[in-house]
Amino acid sequence: MKRRFFFPYILIGLMAFPQFVLGEEAEPALFSDPEVQSAAQLLEKGDWAGARRKMERYLDFHKKSSEAWLVFGQTYLPQKKFKKAVRRFRKALKHNASYAPAYYWLGKTYEEWGKVDEAVNEYQAAFRADPKMEAARESWKRLASPD
Repeated sequence: MKRRFFFPYILIGLMAFPQFVLGEEAEPALFSDPEVQSAAQLLEKGDWAGARRKMERYLDFHKKSSEAWLVFGQTYLPQKKFKKAVRRFRKALKHNASYAPAYYWLGKTYEEWGKVDEAVNEYQAAFRADPKMEAARESWKRLASPD
């Protein structure tokens, strides 16, 4: 059975970030820059190519935007281009080492890729960076606890 990705959003404090969820509705993302917000909305509508182009242009002038690198990385996930997504999420962390959504998305990417140990480590890093990030804590518990 082929899995489809949806990009609904969950609120974490004042900022929302995308999360892989199958079939749920949620609140729209809240990114600090309107261009990043616009790209996230394109991605939510399934226009990953348009979102990717928008983030490529944006990053030409805003190379240190962790939010932009996060959305840019997400544009590779619908095609399962995990290595490219991981590189973009790592770039987000290069510019902000405590950016919890990037750790969370690394965890989601590694989990989808089948690299469970790496996913566990990234989920743990996410909730250490932001103890209020329950989605990361729950994902970590789900993968780290023996069945």
